Amino acid sequence: MKYVNKVVIVTGGGEGIGACIANSYAKEGAHVIIAECDKDAGTEMEEYINDNGGSAFFLKTDVSKEADVITMVGQVVNRFGHVDILINAAAIDATGTLFTRPIDEWDRVMAVNVTGPYICTKHVAPYMKNEGCSIVNISATRIRTSELHTEPYLASKGALESLTNALANTLSPKIRVNLISSGWVDKSQWKKKKNRKFVHLTDQDHSQYLVDRVGVPEDVAKACLFITSDEAGFITGSNLVTDGGMSVKMNCCK
Repeated sequence: MKYVNKVVIVTGGGEGIGACIANSYAKEGAHVIIAECDKDAGTEMEEYINDNGGSAFFLKTDVSKEADVITMVGQVVNRFGHVDILINAAAIDATGTLFTRPIDEWDRVMAVNVTGPYICTKHVAPYMKNEGCSIVNISATRIRTSELHTEPYLASKGALESLTNALANTLSPKIRVNLISSGWVDKSQWKKKKNRKFVHLTDQDHSQYLVDRVGVPEDVAKACLFITSDEAGFITGSNLVTDGGMSVKMNCCK
């Protein structure tokens, strides 16, 4: 219980990797704020954590809207007086192709995935007054190994790496800022109830990883718990790759 009474904000904490991260901090004794735009997902996670002995509350928040973030941070500060950790996990992907995708969709992905972490950091950082405060931005190894027609998502995650470097400088030495680059993980068990379903993974799926298994959100959550801990107090401005070695393995077709 190394995070007892720590105040942790997790954006996108209602589903997927963000939900798992929120639950992991709650299990370590933290007060977790689920900043999520999906009311159903946020409410479900709030209930799940509290029903299992944790401390969580959901605040409906669109991180791309500064007014929403200001309101969310204000409610957190009114309740706790400060923030210890911010995890910027909220992210969306785009649909379509380079040639069919409306430019508005590009703008929306950038607004959530890049502007969102910027806005949240801007308004949370002034309330990070204790020792050992940390901010973690969740990125993806796909920025180094691109796929067809993924331009908005990958561009946003690449920008997030540069944003992390800049914030680490701006907020030093009081606040550490790091990036976690996740590989592909099976998020099916961390979806909201109506979208939850079993995903069949094959031996071929697992063989793409040096550790011989597909990742799960718990792998990313454990990386968060480490990099925001006192044990990682000398680490800032870093990119912690958490992908089971997939990005350094050559996967050939025979």
